[in-house]
Amino acid sequence: MNPSKDAGDRQALGALTRRFKTATNLFTQATAPMRDTVEIVSGPPATDTRLPLRYQLKDDTDGPYLACVESSNIRVRIKRGASVPASSARKRAPGTIFLDGAAQGEPFIDAAKGLYNLDHHEGCVRSFTLATCEQAMVLILKGLDLAGERWSVHANEPDFDTVLAIWLLANHRRLSANDDLRRRMMPLVRLQGAIDAHGLELAELTGYPQSLQSETLATINRLREHELELKKLGKWSDVDFLDFTASTLQEIDELVYSPSDFDDLHQVEELARAWIAPQRFAIACRSESGIYEVEEHLKEVHGDRLGLVILAKDDRTYTLRQSDPFLSISLDSLYDRLNLLDPVVDNHNRWGGSADIGGSPRATGTRLSLDEIMAICRWVSKPPTLGKRLGVLVSGLGLTAAVLATAILATGGSVFGAMAAPHPQAYGTGTLVLLGLSAALAWLGRMRFPGHFGLRLPRGFGFLVMIPVTAAAAGAGAGWAPIYLALGGAVFSTIGWWFAGALLAGVVGIELLLRSALHGLLTTVYPIMLWNGRWFVSVPNMVSSVVYTTAVVLCFGQPPWLGDGPVAAIAWVAAILVMGLACGAIRERSGSVWAPVIVHALSVATAWVLLPLMFRP
Repeated sequence: MNPSKDAGDRQALGALTRRFKTATNLFTQATAPMRDTVEIVSGPPATDTRLPLRYQLKDDTDGPYLACVESSNIRVRIKRGASVPASSARKRAPGTIFLDGAAQGEPFIDAAKGLYNLDHHEGCVRSFTLATCEQAMVLILKGLDLAGERWSVHANEPDFDTVLAIWLLANHRRLSANDDLRRRMMPLVRLQGAIDAHGLELAELTGYPQSLQSETLATINRLREHELELKKLGKWSDVDFLDFTASTLQEIDELVYSPSDFDDLHQVEELARAWIAPQRFAIACRSESGIYEVEEHLKEVHGDRLGLVILAKDDRTYTLRQSDPFLSISLDSLYDRLNLLDPVVDNHNRWGGSADIGGSPRATGTRLSLDEIMAICRWVSKPPTLGKRLGVLVSGLGLTAAVLATAILATGGSVFGAMAAPHPQAYGTGTLVLLGLSAALAWLGRMRFPGHFGLRLPRGFGFLVMIPVTAAAAGAGAGWAPIYLALGGAVFSTIGWWFAGALLAGVVGIELLLRSALHGLLTTVYPIMLWNGRWFVSVPNMVSSVVYTTAVVLCFGQPPWLGDGPVAAIAWVAAILVMGLACGAIRERSGSVWAPVIVHALSVATAWVLLPLMFRP
C-alpha cells in the first residue's frame, strides 16, 4: 500500500493484515525440541500497535516502482508478462536483478557488471536449482553489496516466491545484521523454495520436523490466500501488481517484526546520489527528521561510503552536511559553484554556512533543480578533464567563428576589413544577423546548461564603476570608432542616428555572442570569478577577450588619431583587449550578460558624443 495515502488507507491495510493473523498462532505450536534448535517466524504480541508502512509506491522516468524506506536505492518494477531476451539481459545497466522469469535464459551471476538473474526455469536443471527466494537469500548471505549502488529489481508477476525474494532484498540490511531474524526467516524461505522448485510432494526435502513443516506451510498458505482467491475469481489479471506486492510485504513484516524493531526508524526517502570521491557519494534525500538524525540513519545503511548529505525539505529548501571530514572537496567550494549558477543568488541571499553544514538561500530558497545540484556536486568533486576542456574550447571557438563570419559576410564584403567603410544598409544587415544568431545560440545554451549563460538580471550595480575604463578603451578605437570616420563627422545627422541604432544592435549581438554564448559554454568546464570572490582572469574571460580583439583588428582599421607606427598599433590592440577583459570581468562579477551590454553601450554612447568634439575628419 502507498504510505502517502491518508489514515483511512492505513486502517484498510490494517484490516487486510489482520486476515492473516491466524498464521501467527500457527507458529506458536512448534515442538519443544525444535525450539531448542531454531526459532521460527512468530508474530508480535497482540497488544502491540500497528507497524510502520515501509513500502512505498512511486514513479520516475522509467515508470512506477516500489521501494522500502530503509533501502530506497532498490527500486522494484513489476511489469505484467514482461521477459527480457537473454542477450539483452546481460547488457542492462549495472545494478540490475531479474527475478523468476523476468529475463529469459539461464540464471546467472555477473559480479563484474553487477547483473543477476535469479531464476530456476530456463537453461538449468530445475530439480537441482534453488528457487528464486533461496537464490536471493544466498546473495545476501554471501555479502552482495545492496547498499552502495542504485539497484533495479525486475519481475513480471508477484507470486509468493517472487514476493518473498523482494522482501529479502528490501530487508537485506536487517537480515545481515540480525542473526535471530535470519534464523526465523530461514524455515519460510527454505520451504517455499522447496515447494516452488519441486512441488508440495517433495516438501520433506527441507528436513523439517513434521510440526515445523506444518506450521510453516500453514503460514505460506495464509500469506498466499489473497493471491489464490483472486486467481480463483478470475481477477488476477486486474490486480495492480505493485500495490499487491506492497500489501504482501507488509504482511510478512507483521509476522516477523514488532513495533519496537522500528523505534529508531527514520523515514528517509532517497532522491538521488552522485559519486564525489573514490568510494564516497553524496545522497540527496527527503525526510521529516533533522539533518543529524538523517545522517546517522544513512551512516547505518551506507557506512563509510557516505560523504555528503543533501536533505530536501521541499523543492527549494536544502540542507548540506559534509559527513566525511576528509573529503577532497569542501562545502566552501560547493557553495561557490552553487552561488555561481543559482539565479536567485545575490549579495544577501545565497548558499552558505560553515565548513561542514550549510544550506540554500534563506530568503527565497533555490531555483536550481535537484538534478542541477547533483551535477554541481559531481563537477566540484571531479572537474572536467583536460581533454574535455579542450573539446569544449574548440567547439566554442568554431561556433563563434561561424557566427562572426556569417554576420560579416552579410554586409556584402570580405571578412578582412569588411566594416572599415560600411554602407548603412549593409552594416545594419550585418549587425541584425549577428544579434539574431548570437541570441539564438545563447538561448539554446541556456536551455541545455541553465545558469551558465548569464541570461538574468545583474547582481547589484557595482559594475557601473567600470564605465570610465571601457569608455576610454572605446575612445581608443575598440571596434566601433572608425564608423565615425565613415560618416565624415556627421554623427548627429539622420544617417548618423541610423548608424547609432545599428551600432547598438551590434553591441548587444557581440556581447551575447562572446559574453553569453562563448563565455557560458566555457563556464561549463572552467571556473570563473564570483561577485564576492577573489579577482583573477578566468579562461572564459581571456578566450572571449582574445576573440573580441581578433575580430575588431580584422574588421576595422586603426583610428588615425592614434598616429602611425608599432607603438600606436600596440596601443590600439591593447585598448581593444582592455575593453574585452573589462566586459568579461563585469560579466563574471555581476553574474549577468546584461551588465557588460549596459556598460559597453554606455561607453559607445559616451564616445559617440565626445569624438566629434575632439577629432574632425
